[in-house]
Amino acid sequence: MTETQPNPRSEFWPGLDALLPDCKSGSWRASGAPQGVPETARSLALALCAQRLPRPLLAVAADDDRAHQLCQEILTLLGSGNDWPNRILYLPKPDARPYERIPWTGQTRQGRLTALSALLGRGDRGCLVTCSVEALMQVTLPPGDLSNSLHTYRVGDSHPITATARRWVDAGYTKVNMVDGAGTFAQRGSILDIWPANLLAPVRLDFFGDEIETIKAFDPQSQRSTEQLDTVVVGPASEALARYGHELLARVGLPEGTVNAVALMDVPPSQRGPLQDPSLSLFVQEEIASEVRKLAELETFDGIEWYLPYLYAEPACLLDYLDPGGLLILDDGAACEQAVAALEREQAELRSELLQSGDVPAGFDSSRFSYDDMLERLEVHRPLLLGYGDLQGVRDSAVQGVGRCCRSLDLQQDPQAARPQTIRALAEEDAAVLIVSQMGGKVQDMLEAADLMAEPVACLDREPVPGRVRIMEGSLQGGFSLHHPDRAAPALVVMTDTELFDVQKVYRRRHQVRHQGYTPERFFAEVDSGDPVVHVDFGIGSYAGLSSRTVRGVHQEYIQVEYQAGDKVLVPVHQADRVSRYVGPEDPVLSRLGSSRWSTARDKVRKEVQEIAEELIAVYAHRETATGRATGPDESMQVALEMAFPFDETPDQLQAVVDVKADLESERHMDRLIVGDVGFGKTEVALRGAFKTVMDSRQVAVLVPTTVLAHQHHATFTDRMSDMPVRIEVLSRLRSPAERRRVKGEMAAGTVDIVVGTHALLAKDVKFRDLGLLVIDEEQRFGVRQKEKIKQLKPTVNVLTMSATPIPRTMNMGLSGIRDISYITSPPEERLPVHTIMAPYDSTLVRRALERELKRDGQAFVVTDRIRGLTELADEIARLLPGAIIDMAHGSMKGDELEDAMLHFSRGETDVLVCTTIIENGLDIPNANTMIVNHADRFGMAQLYQLRGRVGRSHRRGHCYLLFAEREDLNFNAATRLRHIVESSNELGAGFRIAMSDLQLRGAGEILGARQSGSMGTIGLDLYSRLLANAVENLRITGSTDPDGAPGASLNGTEPSAKDPLADPVTLLLPLAAHIPDWYIEDGATRYQLYPRVAGLASIEAENEFRRELIDRFGSVSQRVDAVPEEIENLLYQIRLKRAAEEADIESISTRDPEILIKPRTGFEDARHRIQSMLNRVINADLTVAELTYRPWRVGREGIYVSLNNRDGWQETLLEIVVQLGVFRAEARALVQRLVAAA
Repeated sequence: MTETQPNPRSEFWPGLDALLPDCKSGSWRASGAPQGVPETARSLALALCAQRLPRPLLAVAADDDRAHQLCQEILTLLGSGNDWPNRILYLPKPDARPYERIPWTGQTRQGRLTALSALLGRGDRGCLVTCSVEALMQVTLPPGDLSNSLHTYRVGDSHPITATARRWVDAGYTKVNMVDGAGTFAQRGSILDIWPANLLAPVRLDFFGDEIETIKAFDPQSQRSTEQLDTVVVGPASEALARYGHELLARVGLPEGTVNAVALMDVPPSQRGPLQDPSLSLFVQEEIASEVRKLAELETFDGIEWYLPYLYAEPACLLDYLDPGGLLILDDGAACEQAVAALEREQAELRSELLQSGDVPAGFDSSRFSYDDMLERLEVHRPLLLGYGDLQGVRDSAVQGVGRCCRSLDLQQDPQAARPQTIRALAEEDAAVLIVSQMGGKVQDMLEAADLMAEPVACLDREPVPGRVRIMEGSLQGGFSLHHPDRAAPALVVMTDTELFDVQKVYRRRHQVRHQGYTPERFFAEVDSGDPVVHVDFGIGSYAGLSSRTVRGVHQEYIQVEYQAGDKVLVPVHQADRVSRYVGPEDPVLSRLGSSRWSTARDKVRKEVQEIAEELIAVYAHRETATGRATGPDESMQVALEMAFPFDETPDQLQAVVDVKADLESERHMDRLIVGDVGFGKTEVALRGAFKTVMDSRQVAVLVPTTVLAHQHHATFTDRMSDMPVRIEVLSRLRSPAERRRVKGEMAAGTVDIVVGTHALLAKDVKFRDLGLLVIDEEQRFGVRQKEKIKQLKPTVNVLTMSATPIPRTMNMGLSGIRDISYITSPPEERLPVHTIMAPYDSTLVRRALERELKRDGQAFVVTDRIRGLTELADEIARLLPGAIIDMAHGSMKGDELEDAMLHFSRGETDVLVCTTIIENGLDIPNANTMIVNHADRFGMAQLYQLRGRVGRSHRRGHCYLLFAEREDLNFNAATRLRHIVESSNELGAGFRIAMSDLQLRGAGEILGARQSGSMGTIGLDLYSRLLANAVENLRITGSTDPDGAPGASLNGTEPSAKDPLADPVTLLLPLAAHIPDWYIEDGATRYQLYPRVAGLASIEAENEFRRELIDRFGSVSQRVDAVPEEIENLLYQIRLKRAAEEADIESISTRDPEILIKPRTGFEDARHRIQSMLNRVINADLTVAELTYRPWRVGREGIYVSLNNRDGWQETLLEIVVQLGVFRAEARALVQRLVAAA
């Protein structure tokens, strides 16, 4: 791929070639007639416009999916050269429809502001922005305001740090401790981090005084710099600028400071402004009052875009950003006109609905321009109409200038086997053939078999050559051909997978955004004051923050943990790796210091974990020796099935498919675990593996824990494989005895290819003719007997297990090589954030919320905290919603009754399910998108995250109402919890928190495919994971789960290397200030997150990398060299000393003025003289006789003493002695092992 300006020969499309010069000169005067370009060819027309016209271009499609499809196809054709990814942009529609009080997500703000900024500032290079008519009609900030809000920062420029931060606050940015999402910034001394809403990645500005010394882009997950920049342009964080708050309040008739909710609403009708409406619900009145207060203070807030109709004196739309020299292009005028008509009908219906529910003031304006307003503006720009319809919705089948030379391509009348010959014939007629395919390898194989040569190309950066065949990786909607008027043969033919394989990928949009910076590791490191934590030695306590102490004149920092009876433990920061966030059942009982209960429970869990490790190793050993049957490569029907998937796969999902196929195509039995939240696409991965197995003439069993899931999976498999020669059956208690007998007989005969069933599949009378794959969904939910049956099956067939329970990194490390795991962590792009409301219980609010959901043919949950009173609540819901079908579900129901209630609800036979927290975790009900949580103040944070995660699992907006009895009865902690849930509707990492909440409620032992230990909650997930990792590693290395290893034969002949999490710590008490200074990192939460990482550094290389990270993120304390504060260097020294002391089995290293005592744990008295000789030989090797008289160390009865009189050299001497003690211990151990082996 070349970086030069691409310039395909435009004579391949003569009509467009004749049109572009006028567009380029600015003398474009279209007749307004549609050009009649086939839908499949319009992305190429737009790509050529972008190449040939160095000016702003705006392409408008009927809907968001089509707009994004055009953007992606144009990028496929143009490639990544010439900065195209930053010049071809998609502008999304708002998250909220007109009148809806729903905040926009950071992704939407980012996508819109990036595109708006590009239209303003592309100069001679030009850009092309695609959008839908809905996005086009959205009210936005005027171009002048955006232009005035765009600030350019260059290396060497002078910008006072305080003034810069203030400017960003005024522009709507939120100050945070760590930048991990668009619209946020952080300050750390002389460093400013910001994620501009108009950019796809955050940037870091490092100042020297007021001068910008460096500008770097950085990764939001690792927080590390990725590239040096010379300049960066920072725009506003939102299209709604809070600095116009006073003008807004004046426009809506509210004097500044009039913020009382009653005063806002209780005024005479003739004096009411757009925000004043007594019919509003009390909750909305209070929300508006709070927002008015913030606007009066010129303060931004989530949801400020709702006020866009009133913020600016002259509100703008997207067309205002297209300068007179730009070009407006409509994908299809008639389709756009029809889309606008549908949008205006939807808007009227939505307004009526929101007025009825009290969610919008009666006089509030729409955030969209009307089509009449837009039509006038559109006609001023004289748009190029690519399709067949005009702006009045009239379609004309007569083909105009550009379209005369272009035709759709249809090869389906040719047999697939003959299509290579069709390509040959086209090339022989001097047609340039371009194949755009997602299956380049398969296309190459097909062409080579027909003795055809094809050249791979990355993009249209070279002119098509007549008679030449080229292949490009990517996806287009369909093929087409371009013709000269004076010749019959085509000049250019573009083919896609649709023409070659009769398959078409149905397009769904995917936002072009960077992953946010929320990671599982950050989840485990984030601890707030009062949160439960686990200390390896003392048990479960409550985190009480960081505490500073001066010990023997040296300032130190400690992690403070509180236990029962108010007892406290101060943990030295070099032992921070012994403290971790507690993840387990909520509200654990705090441990009592001095009690043996913690150590007893911990030792019991260790024993259980060792048994699990032995089971895992046994399965692993069998898999390594057993030989299975490998399936063949993908066939054409496999490709067709996958292309028919009606969504864009996420990257994680595609990788999981690759993993599963690789397992099936090997001779080793598959035992893979796919981990991902409900609705993240695990079933599709399993379905593709199942189909591949069936194509290899083997059977598949899909085992699920409930009848509800069985019928849900059966429906999914049947729907996806409806066009395939696959027989699918379901086996559950809902089938009649005769049907069950018939299905079992057909399974044994081999006439059923895939059977989905509950534990009935494990019955003795169930036989398969040739079972090739067992898919298990949520294995942990089966009983002990069923699990034993599964274990018997596993060694003989391929097994694919799906789990919605997340696995932390520590556990994954322990399972590496033992159990194959694929993670699906990316949510589907079409999901919208859940609209969350916190309010006192009000029957009117409940009725309106449920009515709104039922009106859109949806379903709803009403959840309460206990079974008592559930019937009365169901009766009240029935009274509020006469005619609605209400059902109940709770844990005291019989198994079949509970399952039937859930089954009816999943089938859509129940409108409202009144239930406790028994809601099925693994059940995905996309049609249930409203949840009422009664007595929400009685639920824990994890439960609320988990409950809210049950709604909003489709393209529809989810609504969650957190209700409580009376506001005055709401205690501070409960109110804080509820506010945090409401504010985290769009929180980065909220999805992971939901998954972690599932884990807290389910337990973790079962996710291993081994026995359910039930012990995770006893000691917390992190320590549990570390114990498991240690046991597995020791088994693999030494053949024993003993953390000290076992002498004799090992699995690989190496020494044990797994660190025992329960090993006694090394106590360090040195005359060194060793911590992270608060003047260097002011935020205590950030320091706490860093301390466990420092304490766990395992090598000099890791120390150096950590030092570089600190300098990168927090700055250097020296302008001449890269350096961290002395206190951090001392801390790194302590960690290095701690590692060496652990190797040497040292108990403590402490100050005993004027010396430091190194005290070994055991065996020192017997080995004292040999240690003395060794140290004399090694440490004193280079000393003269005079120097030996004053050597800075001595061997005493308790240990080795190092003199502090040598102030410049004692640290080096101390470390060297400890290192040599470790060498001495290793040699002694090796000698013992040789003697044991010889005996």
